[in-house]
Amino acid sequence: MLRARLAALNRALDEGEIDQERFEDEEERLLDLLEGRPPGKAPAHPAPRPPGSH
Repeated sequence: MLRARLAALNRALDEGEIDQERFEDEEERLLDLLEGRPPGKAPAHPAPRPPGSH
């Protein structure tokens, strides 16, 4: 479901329905949900991921 919302978000950007700023805000929110992080702004300097977790 979240991946489908990300795909729809990308289409909306490509088709000019939303601007880059709105896209980035919503993309960040959806990625936070997908990765199980609490919604909100990411830290300025996130901790590096362990090798092989990308």
